[in-house]
Amino acid sequence: MYTQLEIESHLDGKLQIAYLNDEKTYNSLNKTLLSELKNFIHDGSRDENVR
Repeated sequence: MYTQLEIESHLDGKLQIAYLNDEKTYNSLNKTLLSELKNFIHDGSRDENVR
């Protein structure tokens, strides 16, 4: 799903953490990373199991 984000869930699925995972660009903010972060936040806001 994501190319520059690695997603993990903790605390019985209530907390969702995104790790930046692009060693080539040293996690610089580019259009792809910003788009993936936006989608990650949007998906999390719609999920009732994430706080």
